[in-house]
Amino acid sequence: MLFCARELVALCLGRRTLARVTGASMAPTLEVGAVIAVRRGRGGLPTLGQVVVVTDPRDGRGLVKRCSSVAADTFAVASDNPHGATDSRTFGSLSRSDFVGVARWSWSLRGGLRDLRRTS
Repeated sequence: MLFCARELVALCLGRRTLARVTGASMAPTLEVGAVIAVRRGRGGLPTLGQVVVVTDPRDGRGLVKRCSSVAADTFAVASDNPHGATDSRTFGSLSRSDFVGVARWSWSLRGGLRDLRRTS
């Protein structure tokens, strides 16, 4: 309950942004149409296993993926559903400037409210 209240306050104060999942690359963790709350990155790198939003280096659109490895100044992302997905296997490692933020929670009609901080 405290998590929900804290996240609602963060959303109202503009500390979270909302995004909609449009593809099946993160199934079964995130279904098509799910809404995620994103905490913006602050110039750092994500940690291993986090669900993150990144900028696609090829066309600039936002992608929701899981952080699969972290190096000194770069990181790689992977899809939970590798079939037909686009991730670091396609475009390589990403830099700090490609990191948009960390997905904190998701909401969908079938799955309800889900805390994404505990998925890996």
